[in-house]
Amino acid sequence: MKILGYEIKKPNAYIQPPKEHHVGTFSVVKSPTRILASDLTDFKAAIEAGRYNINQERSMIYDYYQTAIDFDVTLNTAINMRLLAATNRPIQYVDTEGNPIANADEFLQSPTFTAFIADYLLATRFWGMGLFEFGYSEFKGRRWFKYEKIPIKHIDPYNRLVRRKQNTPSVNDESWEGRSNVRFVGHPDLGGLLLQLSMVSIMKRAAMNDWSSYCQLAGNNFMIIDYKGELPDPFKREIARGNLANIGRGIIDKLPNVDIETRNLSSSSQNALFENYVNYLDELTTKMVLGQTMTTKDGSSRSQAEVHERTQQTIFDDDAASVLNFLNFELYDLLPLWGLPLGGRFIYPMNATLKQAKQLEIDMKLKELGYIWTMDELKSRYSI
Repeated sequence: MKILGYEIKKPNAYIQPPKEHHVGTFSVVKSPTRILASDLTDFKAAIEAGRYNINQERSMIYDYYQTAIDFDVTLNTAINMRLLAATNRPIQYVDTEGNPIANADEFLQSPTFTAFIADYLLATRFWGMGLFEFGYSEFKGRRWFKYEKIPIKHIDPYNRLVRRKQNTPSVNDESWEGRSNVRFVGHPDLGGLLLQLSMVSIMKRAAMNDWSSYCQLAGNNFMIIDYKGELPDPFKREIARGNLANIGRGIIDKLPNVDIETRNLSSSSQNALFENYVNYLDELTTKMVLGQTMTTKDGSSRSQAEVHERTQQTIFDDDAASVLNFLNFELYDLLPLWGLPLGGRFIYPMNATLKQAKQLEIDMKLKELGYIWTMDELKSRYSI
């Protein structure tokens, strides 16, 4: 095709082919994540495909997981709050007498170690499983913590293989058996909180689409034409409609025998219906992630807020216990790799204020049982 003497060619659609990547010592051909529509029928098919123990296909369900995280603001915020509760909690490596071990703080406070804590919780709590390969990097004469997270679509948990292509068996697949620096976390069966959260996110996106369509339609002003007398012939009707169209351009003609009523079809009850439904789905999301809704919404009472806070803290404490169990049992034999001695243990140190508050709670219960302290004992216990 020529335009003004120049040959114009239609550009060819270019799709970048998948490239091979090295994730640690494993080789994978990564494919981009698909952004999937809010369709519960396809979601059901993705779950069924991911639950086969042999030749399972989990790429689609994991795309649903990632789509939910990327496009559901409430879900993304709730997950980040839960991860921040774990990464902002200081960890210590202490000896048998409870004394901090030298050089351990630099190891535990490194950005890479903090990132691993978040990735570990994402894998075990939300995605259902994960595979990590640990190593070290050298800087200023020291070995520093380093890890690689294997893409979840390439993990075959039943055969304990890293697939070169996502969920597609190949002769180039690599086993992680016998690799002392590789750790599998979670459970091989399809699961994780994102299995339920993705369904709620799909329902929310569908509701938001319907709400948006309603706002676009009902938010317009509609003109209702009332012809006086007998019905006009089609010619007069077209003249009236043409005159009404000119009103938008600032031209106003007199319309004989015609009454015009401007009406907005938006309804407060209809808007409330959409709003309440979306709010319900948001509250369901925060309950599943944080155990409560008070963090993102105002509560009705102080007592309710305290109950919700305790529920949330229970979830945070369970995450912290999971992190400590992994460090003390699964990662223990790799500690010399980073210059840390064996024989110690990882703990979450209790700050002085929290420790004193727990001690006071215990002492108040003992007082109810009739135990009385002397003034000297109280001064000693609370550093008065």
